[in-house]
Amino acid sequence: MPPRILYKFRSWNDQNHKRLITRREIFFASPRSFNDPFDCRIPIQFLGASKPDIKRVLRESSKKRHPNLNREQRARMVDREYQDYKQRSKNPAFRDQAEEKYLNGVFSTFGVFSLSETYDNILLWSHYADGHQGYCVGFDAAQLKKAVAKKLHFASERERSELLQVRYQQDYPVLNAFDARVEPIELLNTSLTVKSKVWQYEQEWRLIIIYATNKTVTLPQGVIVKVILGAWMPDEARQALKGELAKKDEEIEILQARLRRDSFGLDFGPTDDVRLWGNRNRG
Repeated sequence: MPPRILYKFRSWNDQNHKRLITRREIFFASPRSFNDPFDCRIPIQFLGASKPDIKRVLRESSKKRHPNLNREQRARMVDREYQDYKQRSKNPAFRDQAEEKYLNGVFSTFGVFSLSETYDNILLWSHYADGHQGYCVGFDAAQLKKAVAKKLHFASERERSELLQVRYQQDYPVLNAFDARVEPIELLNTSLTVKSKVWQYEQEWRLIIIYATNKTVTLPQGVIVKVILGAWMPDEARQALKGELAKKDEEIEILQARLRRDSFGLDFGPTDDVRLWGNRNRG
């Protein structure tokens, strides 16, 4: 169950990031652009499975591709495809070609909008909000998912989208396409949502859409419920952002982040209380 509010960190100096406030636009990026070289690149292996498992997968695949075949026709097709698989798997390049084809399919099929369940992590502000000079937006998670499904004309919220929590682990996942114990959708979800433990601080959730990669979606009113200004956000940028929010007929909570004086952390309060301690140039 996702939290009620999920957060996105942005830079006010980036014109594309700024459009989240000025136009309520969010962007579903292709996994090809991610900064983690392992992210969404865990290959599904196509070698090393038993003959019954391989034939089972080929049979299920043929039912989807050729639903009108009778039992005898399907059996002949599966036998042909199995022999073809055996022959091609002897080629050392087969694995690399299969994995490359799979990854290219992921990169061109799925769009990902990454969020976090926390807004007070110092590293997130440093890495994704222009070194605390940017801002953070809080979305109503349920309304966000509904709005995206409606904007993209999905028949239902789950038809072509899913809000998934990222899992962090030390061991590298082993994903086998012919593993009878694992459903294909589970393999795909693991490939899209498992990351190394070094990224655990992000506490990430992903709104994933299919057949709409590198897609911009304009949100309706009511989806953005909170905006937090960075501790080192310049006053001119603060006033500009607040001015944009003032134009909108929405109830959006606006907070100001401030550096604590006595510990490694951030406090959050009214935007009219910007103490000197929050000034980057204080020396």
